[in-house]
Amino acid sequence: MLKLSVKFFAFKYFCAGATMSDLLATASLLGNSNIRSIVDSASEDGETETDFAMNYVSKLNLIKAVNKAENINIKYIPIKLSSIISKNFLINMAKVIDTNPRISYHELIRGLDPDGRLQIEKFMDRLNSLCQVYAQH
Repeated sequence: MLKLSVKFFAFKYFCAGATMSDLLATASLLGNSNIRSIVDSASEDGETETDFAMNYVSKLNLIKAVNKAENINIKYIPIKLSSIISKNFLINMAKVIDTNPRISYHELIRGLDPDGRLQIEKFMDRLNSLCQVYAQH
């Protein structure tokens, strides 16, 4: 019963559709009335580099599709950080920062092992790329 309620009520009001074309059509229709949208697609979480790479490409494709679409007034596109880097890595970084709130970014990076530095480098490259592509909107 709950699934049925969600499908008929919540989906209708909070979801633009199940496909990219549905999403763009709904956002365009709203844009025609000068209504802004928040566009997101579910990125599955994972804890492997393959998962993070796939999530990055998925979000990148979403941003590119929105940038090309007509009559879409996008407020923002959320990026779930744990979809492009390990949750455990983020938790560990937060613990270091909580322990030493004045630590600089460079000090933080220097304290990582080579694998950690590679993870943060890939993460920052992906995040910067997503932001740069969105900025073209």
